[in-house]
Amino acid sequence: MSWLDRLGNLFRSGRLAREIDEELEFHLEMRARDLEAQGHAPEAARRRARRALGNPLAWRERTRDADTFVFLETLFEDSRLGFRALGRNPGFALAAMLTLALGIGANTAVWSVIDAVILRPLPYPEPERLYALYQSHEAKEVGRTRAAPLDFLDWQSQNRSFSALAAHVGTGFTLAGGSGREPERVFGQLVSTELFDALGIEPSLGRRFRREENEAGRGQVVLLGDALWRRRFGADPGIVGRTIVANDKPFVVLGVLPPGFTYPDKHYELWAPFPFRGANRDGLPINRSSRYLQVVGRLKPGVSPEQARADLSAVGRSLAERFPDDDGHSSVVMASLTEEYVGAARPALLLLLGAVGFVLLVACANVTSLELARAGARRSEMAVRAALGGGRLRLVRQLLTETLVLYGLGALAGLAFGHAVLRAVLAFGPRDLPRLDQATLDGRVLACATLSALAAALLFGLAPAFDTAGRAAGDAGGLGARATTPGRRHHRLRAAILVAQVSVSLVLLTGAGLAARSFAKLRAVELGFDPGSAATFDLVMPSTRFPDAPSMRAFSRRLLERFGSQPLFTAVGATTHLPLSGQDLENSFSIEGYTPPAGAPDPVAGLRGVSPGYLRAMAIPIVRGRGLDERDRGGSLPVALVNQTFARRYWPGRDPLGRRISMDGPEGPWHTVVGVVADVRHRGLDAAVRPEVLWPYEQLDPGFTSAWARGLSIVLRSAADPALAADLARRTLREVDPTLPAIGLRPMNDLVADAVAQPRFRTLLLGAFSLLALALALVGISGATSYFAVQRRREIGIRMALGARRGAVLALVVGRGARLAALGIALGAAASYALTRSMASLLFEVSPTDPATFALAAGLLAAAALLAAYLPASRAAGIDPVEALRQE
Repeated sequence: MSWLDRLGNLFRSGRLAREIDEELEFHLEMRARDLEAQGHAPEAARRRARRALGNPLAWRERTRDADTFVFLETLFEDSRLGFRALGRNPGFALAAMLTLALGIGANTAVWSVIDAVILRPLPYPEPERLYALYQSHEAKEVGRTRAAPLDFLDWQSQNRSFSALAAHVGTGFTLAGGSGREPERVFGQLVSTELFDALGIEPSLGRRFRREENEAGRGQVVLLGDALWRRRFGADPGIVGRTIVANDKPFVVLGVLPPGFTYPDKHYELWAPFPFRGANRDGLPINRSSRYLQVVGRLKPGVSPEQARADLSAVGRSLAERFPDDDGHSSVVMASLTEEYVGAARPALLLLLGAVGFVLLVACANVTSLELARAGARRSEMAVRAALGGGRLRLVRQLLTETLVLYGLGALAGLAFGHAVLRAVLAFGPRDLPRLDQATLDGRVLACATLSALAAALLFGLAPAFDTAGRAAGDAGGLGARATTPGRRHHRLRAAILVAQVSVSLVLLTGAGLAARSFAKLRAVELGFDPGSAATFDLVMPSTRFPDAPSMRAFSRRLLERFGSQPLFTAVGATTHLPLSGQDLENSFSIEGYTPPAGAPDPVAGLRGVSPGYLRAMAIPIVRGRGLDERDRGGSLPVALVNQTFARRYWPGRDPLGRRISMDGPEGPWHTVVGVVADVRHRGLDAAVRPEVLWPYEQLDPGFTSAWARGLSIVLRSAADPALAADLARRTLREVDPTLPAIGLRPMNDLVADAVAQPRFRTLLLGAFSLLALALALVGISGATSYFAVQRRREIGIRMALGARRGAVLALVVGRGARLAALGIALGAAASYALTRSMASLLFEVSPTDPATFALAAGLLAAAALLAAYLPASRAAGIDPVEALRQE
């Protein structure tokens, strides 16, 4: 019968009670014998002994659920004995507790992050019924996009599956200064009035939007986020009904949203109605070709996602038939809002969870190895217990309780370590990881840590407990006379644990190596620009003071001239969309002499409006032709720059200079290509470069400028101290326009760092966890080698007395550890080959089975294992053979 079968029998109904009864009877008999030895008659001695043990025995007879009570009673007694046993060996207890604290603490910290980011439901009623809707295009150049306003209105009116369908688009609001306050730029959302119906959110103060407030001229109302209300308005409940000035316009505050509401993410703090009806030409375009609205909907009760998809497909086909020019190649698709919110973070976090799980396995294996080594010293004790009548299951229960006590103490220490790890993660984690700031050691995480410790104690404590109890039963006749000669099963168990530790450590080392190589390649990507000594900030020109494109152009020209006059700045430029900033805009183009394939849409490319000094400020190389200069203003010859990808795709093998492109169709105006610039990683370092067109800012279409180019990113290059340059930038902007805040003033290097924040985060954590597992495994190898040397001390003494050289002794001791490590490395390499494939989506230009990384990880582990085995072997080879034989 296996030890698992014995464990099942132990906890079957009635069996536990009988075992405990036998234990109580044993104590009763021993107490009665002591009293008889003191001169009491046998019957009197038994009565006195029963009175001394009367309370548990009497309760045992009276209680209905006697098994439970006696189990708790004996568990308490076993726990007390467990604490005493650990107290007699504080070195072992401290080493095991610290080992467990590392494993449990790392798991607790990562579980906190996973609970906050992935497991915790979205903070809306019935979040499983919330879906995001998109337009999907057959043309591969476009793929999935947001919705056009008129298409959204048709989705809203024609679908039968959603109780509420809403749209929103991000924007910014400049809150006016005054009363000693500086102007403040906050992120906001223009929303359809159904948004809060769809999300199921009620304001904590005031009311929600009404449907008619989506009409231009009637939507000068806002809802404030709780954090903005507290920070800017002092949590004044009288804010409802008051007028605030944002973007130089008066807005009436309708209410304050509840604490914790952060839709679509924590950056947004103000919501205003989107003017669907009656928008003027200076507003966002209301048509079917400008796709910029995010759409969210709540399914009606009883409607399945499959029914909703079929319904939306019918709506999409109807729009494609009615509006073939705009919707002829598109359909409507939906995705779970929860998946859209956290789906991108799931693979990396699950990878980290697997890594810390392996760390916990290595830690538990180390503790098990320590317990097996300690069991040799306790064999005499266990043999005496067995000789006095302690059954095998009774000894197993006692040893398992000691393990539970040890793991419980390790879990308590692990919580402190986990709290420290979590604080570090919150301080250095990527800012774009959703809900990371909500990670905490709450009741759910503490329960998970407790269950993990309990499960680990049972899983890793049973084997040494049964092994020790079995040998104690065999030693009972000789009272531990054979305590110095553990059996083969004992050695096989320790060897298996060591092999498992090495295997798991190699898997972690290989994963960390792949992540490190991927991160190194990501950082080595050619950006297409030099962030070096450049800094940037954003500004927005409100329509109240800059009503049209000419006024915006005049202001930007005046601002750039003022910055250019400062000797501290060596180059100054501006763009509508800065690389790696999250700002992006794509538009379709007509290319002179290029005809798209039949049924395909016009070419699509990123559109950037830039000033003449932008290329120099960003240090973007000009590959062919010229850049922009002061000649390229409104009214002069329309020109454009294209990136290398654009030139290769649409003019392969031909000179792009002199070619013409238009973003308004064949009617023009046509812009002549005067230069080709280097490819710039705009969307991210790991994203493929797409075709891009750089347009002179002052030659952008006036309507386009008013709608899409009110925000500018200013780039300033300076060799001066960053703090001095930042202070001069703020003062210069204030001199030109004191009402406009410098939004997000920061070095360009910060944008690059943010672009690799998530890969850096997982690489650092994987590296830390793999090094932790490696350290624990090396401790295990060293301990196992040391234990082997102690067990073979007599043999080593005899060998040395007979003339064995030091090298032969070293080979004997190191050889065992090396053989086990080699077996672990072989098994770990096979496991790594299978498991690292799950990392494929997280790696950049690195194969998940990269031979160089596998070889490096295996070599590093082998060298470390040999060193760990050599140290105790060296001590063993230095013993005095006479002293070794005398001790034996």
